[in-house]
Amino acid sequence: MARGFKKKEEGTTATKTKEIRLTEADLAEIMDRASKAQLTFSEYMRRCALGRRTDMRYDVDAINELRRVADLIRELNKDSRTALPEDEVRAALVEAVRAMKRV
Repeated sequence: MARGFKKKEEGTTATKTKEIRLTEADLAEIMDRASKAQLTFSEYMRRCALGRRTDMRYDVDAINELRRVADLIRELNKDSRTALPEDEVRAALVEAVRAMKRV
């Protein structure tokens, strides 16, 4: 079951503008949240104001990078010349898994 986002109907392109006043801190926070949700500022604001979903989309690149790091740690441990203590390897892998779960 897909957790889809509603697609815009044809002819519903946003064309109107309205100025709002924000503090620098509020603007930075909204921009950060919009970025994390991979939405434009305008789309994020519309969704928030209209009670629509703004779920954060998962960063596939970050997840893949964490997996790559875990693989590198495993490879280092295989080479007897650079073998790391097992507890250090285990701790690094546990931390990588925790990071992946947070993403």
